[in-house]
Amino acid sequence: MTVLPRFNPANYPELHVMHFGYEKEGLFTEDYDDRDDDGERCNPYFRHDGSVEASESYEGDIADTVNGEISSPKFRIDRFLQFRNFEKSNPVEWTDDTCGIHVHVSTNNALAFQKLCDLEFYTKFRKDIWRFMHNTGLFCEETVQQFEDRFNGESQYCLSGFNPDKSINAGMRDFKTIYTSTNGRYNDLNFDAYHKFGTLEARIFPSSSSHDEVINMVEWFVNFTNHYLSNATPYERGNNEDVEIFVDETKINEEVLLCV
Repeated sequence: MTVLPRFNPANYPELHVMHFGYEKEGLFTEDYDDRDDDGERCNPYFRHDGSVEASESYEGDIADTVNGEISSPKFRIDRFLQFRNFEKSNPVEWTDDTCGIHVHVSTNNALAFQKLCDLEFYTKFRKDIWRFMHNTGLFCEETVQQFEDRFNGESQYCLSGFNPDKSINAGMRDFKTIYTSTNGRYNDLNFDAYHKFGTLEARIFPSSSSHDEVINMVEWFVNFTNHYLSNATPYERGNNEDVEIFVDETKINEEVLLCV
């Protein structure tokens, strides 16, 4: 009788988030645009972003501000204190409903990212983030209202959509799922970021001038994603198993041209 090999869960790594980072849009004090003697910007994490329209509702002196976004460095999953210190050292002067916080997460292997492409992940994400923003008491009324607008797809930069196959397989632009928007980049979960950064980007969070609100939103998404991956079963993780293919046993089918 043939003895099948035993499945050993210890042979397969657990799935988890490896790194994270974020972008924060809004109006910043003019010193963000200052340059040193070599012409380099004094704050290397700042860049101008013409898509931000916060200046239209700003009641202060526009001449003392610059329009743009802060793009954080890459943080390890166990470096939340480093992230918090960075956020507190980069305050935003003003935000409105056009400004967002974009959170990026990368995973420890391709299978982990594949798990984030499941519709189950998107469904749970939408349900849990609504509860988090409304029921925890961590956010002001204005932030919650701006979140609702983004959640309902009322922002042109954050649409309700789920199309990882269309985003990752760039040539399959006609692929349809039950959740599809016209532009994968501007979905609440942006899988197009995988091409450029190897990350999944959450665009559903509104920007905020409150450090605590920003920290809570970023850390919630990182922890939510990491917790989802950590619950993958050993059998799912076993999909990483290497399969040896013996060339000598491979059969090649010849193509036959039929003429009528």
